[in-house]
Amino acid sequence: MTVAKYRAHLASVEWQITRCDVLQRANYRCEQCGKPWGLQVHHRTYARLGNESLDDLICLCGECHRKLHGIA
Repeated sequence: MTVAKYRAHLASVEWQITRCDVLQRANYRCEQCGKPWGLQVHHRTYARLGNESLDDLICLCGECHRKLHGIA
């Protein structure tokens, strides 16, 4: 999947619904540290991109997400 297609996927209604499902499953808290703000949804795998399973995704705060990617 190209970067343009990935960005289009993240802007889609389908992704917004999936994202909301992940946030709700996590009780609107980071699944690493428990913070309730700055939440993002991280792909554990891109194998089913565009047809993600909820198990493919995790709710993280921005800080934990950056750490996971080795940016922090």
